[in-house]
Amino acid sequence: MYKGEEAQELHLAYAKSIERTLADIISPCSIAYWLHLSRRIAPNSPGPRSDRATIGFMRATLDAAIQKYGQAELCNRVNYSTRISVAEILGGMLQSSQFKLERDIVTSSEQLVLTDFGVNELEDYLYAEHLAYEIWSITAHLRSVAKGATVVVSHDPLIVDSTWSPLLRKSLNSYDSRCLEYSSPSVFAKGVVFFNPDKVDPEGILPIPSLNAKAKPVDDELLDELKEMGYEFEGGGFRPNFIWGPFALRDFLKANKPFWRSFEENNGVRFSLVIATMAALILRAIGFWHKLDLFFQFWMRAYSGPDTPSFLKKILLKVAPDVAELLNDDSFDPANPDFERGWSFLKWSPLKSKEIDLLYPGPHSMILPCGSDKVFVDYAWLGRRIYDLLYGISIENQTFKGVLLEKAAQKHGTELPVGPCKALDGTSKQIDVAVGFGDLLVIVECKTKERSIGFEKGQIRATKFRYDVLKEFLSDVDKKVYWLTERPVGKNYDLSNYKAAVGIVVTPFVEYVPKGDNWWWLDEEQPRVLGIGEFYSAIQKSSLADAKMNIIGFKR
Repeated sequence: MYKGEEAQELHLAYAKSIERTLADIISPCSIAYWLHLSRRIAPNSPGPRSDRATIGFMRATLDAAIQKYGQAELCNRVNYSTRISVAEILGGMLQSSQFKLERDIVTSSEQLVLTDFGVNELEDYLYAEHLAYEIWSITAHLRSVAKGATVVVSHDPLIVDSTWSPLLRKSLNSYDSRCLEYSSPSVFAKGVVFFNPDKVDPEGILPIPSLNAKAKPVDDELLDELKEMGYEFEGGGFRPNFIWGPFALRDFLKANKPFWRSFEENNGVRFSLVIATMAALILRAIGFWHKLDLFFQFWMRAYSGPDTPSFLKKILLKVAPDVAELLNDDSFDPANPDFERGWSFLKWSPLKSKEIDLLYPGPHSMILPCGSDKVFVDYAWLGRRIYDLLYGISIENQTFKGVLLEKAAQKHGTELPVGPCKALDGTSKQIDVAVGFGDLLVIVECKTKERSIGFEKGQIRATKFRYDVLKEFLSDVDKKVYWLTERPVGKNYDLSNYKAAVGIVVTPFVEYVPKGDNWWWLDEEQPRVLGIGEFYSAIQKSSLADAKMNIIGFKR
């Protein structure tokens, strides 16, 4: 049995072994081959866990491995349809009369096709998926070990597994289920909450894709639009591999403005130029959606190409005015030599491939090589890339993040002054948000702290640091609750209608909260540390009114 650092070292050694095997499968072939093949296979789980988070992590890991170990030059398993005979496509399969339609499509124009491909190559791919799933499993074990799990090794046969106490299992299950339900698409690693549903700038929204891991059908509105375009679906539904949803890109850009200078100093390119290049590439994609075949290319495979860089840059030049309007920034100009920096930042390179960490997994590049003269634009992991775009960027004053979180938390109003609450005895306290439910007042402390990659990867030190930070946050709000319950009436507030109060902390993220210590909980289901998405849900459902623990009565 192993615990702590010893258990982590065991898992990390196993992860290195798995990665070496994955590299051996991927490295003989090109990025183009693996991209072409993998995006034609529906998202699925090769293991017992099949929730969308697990499938998403597994596919992100596989794509990260492809970018890390795949060849930039074309391999012998992929080629252009006009440069080879039909007999060389898919091992000669298209020569059969039953594939006449497919043969005509493939030979009508130049496009990338699989050549030497059969059962063995499909088995290689499925084994690569299995190994990517195993890496997900390792990271899951690492995160549980960091929270107190024990690793058990059996030698006949060799089995490595983690065991949890009943309380730890409840804690992990609670955290996993809350992450699946409440993780917000408007919160990113630095802890900046940039999206207010009531104040979103509608002119600054663009769609970005997310993996449709559970094969959900698109909504009726989109389905009706596709039918109007002449497409009929068997069974009446359309279940794409990727679903493109709205993302407030202009709000994201503005919210992170304090990081702009530091980002440029660290990366040699303006932050706004990177976002503008992303926006231009997205606009280029959606400009083709009126054509059914191209629409399905983006919704089923989430990439375009291969195209020459010069061709793409000409298109980006055409959409530059739209980008300027979208982001309210007219500095984006593909004709300017400075544009190359934004392009290069998003482009794959051998150096960047060495920085990819499969246990994270990422970072993924957006512009991928197809031989020496063409590139793909891969949109699949754009959301992940935006999420971690500011990792490693630091500035001294980050109080603006707290202000943004407070504004988001005050969406439903507050029972106390926005400024300091002034007591009759001359003392005062700043209360971020106060929400009433009958005779119970919920005091909310808004706290932001960026989430490190170390925490995401299950590093013990990073996990303990996060735990200590949250413990300090919760202690802070308790002090304010005690102060307020002893002073129910002040110079600028009156809480005479309330009998009791309870304190909670709201952060940008869904947080891991341990079971077994009631101090961390409102009741059996609701922790006292809520992500902003959880908080919104709790307000809408009035579930905070069900609090049974850590309630303090007002003194009269």
